[in-house]
Amino acid sequence: MTSILLIFPVLLIVFFIKIGKTSRKVTYWILSAYMTVLVIATAAVPFITDNTSLNKVDDHLEMEKAWNDLDRKLRQGQIKEVDTRYLLMENSYNVDQLKTLQLKSSKENSTQVLVERKKINDGKMDAFIYSSGLIINDYDFSNQLKPYHLDFFDHTLRIISSQQRIKLALTTNPFPIRQFTGESGLMGHSSMHGNQFIYLQIPLDLEVVADDRIDLQYVGG
Repeated sequence: MTSILLIFPVLLIVFFIKIGKTSRKVTYWILSAYMTVLVIATAAVPFITDNTSLNKVDDHLEMEKAWNDLDRKLRQGQIKEVDTRYLLMENSYNVDQLKTLQLKSSKENSTQVLVERKKINDGKMDAFIYSSGLIINDYDFSNQLKPYHLDFFDHTLRIISSQQRIKLALTTNPFPIRQFTGESGLMGHSSMHGNQFIYLQIPLDLEVVADDRIDLQYVGG
């Protein structure tokens, strides 16, 4: 559709050069046809854009409030009160007979790890990964985020960051349409993104040792 909008004006100029002069009636029909193409192209954008799984975010302040509420609940150990929409992954690991758990991260910057001690030694470590979310140009991409990969072997839990690329196509109305709507032809870009939290529920007597890339915090009572 975009190629048509570019080719049509060129053909129109060539037509005027070859013909030299033309009647007002012919000019009227040519311009009318061009405007029709522009209107159709503008109306077709929502149908050719794949955003069926995306939700529009209208209130950014409310979104930030929800993310702050998630952070607060996790740091206070209120995991049962956290909305499941923020949960990216959960798993359980057998740590029976293990005295010390080593935590290592592949990330260069700080990795948030929250640890809650159980009241019993059940020999099981429960791991959860939560994420605040990702907002790009007012659309919610949170459901497309990839969680960290957790690799538990011997006495070490390795946190491996998953690199992810999200392709985003920005569209704007053609110039003649913008003359009526008053919108700018400049395509801006904005984004909001939160953190991923690793939440571990460990047996009562299990000791945890973390490397310097991990921001370790104990939560709960």
